[in-house]
Amino acid sequence: MDRTITYSRPLANPLHAILLAFPLALYPSALLSDIAYYNTAEIQWSNFSSWVLVGANFFAGLVLVWALFRLFFGHAQSKVRRL
Repeated sequence: MDRTITYSRPLANPLHAILLAFPLALYPSALLSDIAYYNTAEIQWSNFSSWVLVGANFFAGLVLVWALFRLFFGHAQSKVRRL
């Protein structure tokens, strides 16, 4: 009888998942602060939204760099071992 055991890496490692959490939280926060600015016309909401977008874009850039690094330098091939 021939059994095959396949070892594969997960699609995203923990660092990628942690970095991805920041843009997922910051982009909706920017939208909510834009809505607050639209409703109140208080300029501080516009400033807050701008800074939140800067943070979201920064972390999105880190996610992109990490994903490209894993794509070109990571070991994406799965290992197959026959028993």
